[in-house]
Amino acid sequence: MFANHRVGFAITDLPQAGDGTYPVATSDSGKTWRTDGPVLHVPAAQGPVAVGQAGVLGPKIYFAWCGACNMVIDATPDAGKHWWQTFMPGNVLAVIGGTDPRAGLTAIVEGPTSAPNGRGASLWAYLSTDGRRWTYKYSLNASADRRPPMLALLDAGHGRARPRLTGSPA
Repeated sequence: MFANHRVGFAITDLPQAGDGTYPVATSDSGKTWRTDGPVLHVPAAQGPVAVGQAGVLGPKIYFAWCGACNMVIDATPDAGKHWWQTFMPGNVLAVIGGTDPRAGLTAIVEGPTSAPNGRGASLWAYLSTDGRRWTYKYSLNASADRRPPMLALLDAGHGRARPRLTGSPA
C-alpha cells in the first residue's frame, strides 16, 4: 500500500527470520525496503496472532489485521517506531484507511447475534485517529438499544492498546 508516490507499507514473511510476518516500509518509491517493526505473526502455537491485510492512513500510520480470522489490529502512528496491538470485541472484518490522516481509520467488527435466526447486532463500527485508541460509533442492522460491550480486552478497559516491542529480525 502506498500513502503517496514515495512512502509505502507492506507485510511479508521473512524466511531468514523464522518465517515470521514482519512489517516493511519504503520511502523511495519501492526501490529499497526496510523492516519497520516487530514480528507481527510467528507460525507457532504460542506465537502472535496472524496478519494478512495491510493498509495506510497517510504517510505515517500503518496498520495490519488478519482479515476476519481474529480480533487484533496492529498499528503504528509514527511510521514504525512504535507498534500497538488492539484486541477488538469480535473478529475484525475490515480496516479502512486512506491518504488523508484527518479522515481516521474505521474498523468493522463482527459481533454476536442476539437471535437464533442471526438477527441482531452483527456488525460494529469503531473509529480511530491513530490506530491506538478506538471508539465505538454505531452498529449496522441493529436495534437502537443494542450496544457492544466495552473494549474490556484492552489495557484495563480504558480503550488503550498494548505497546508492541520494536525491533528488527536477527
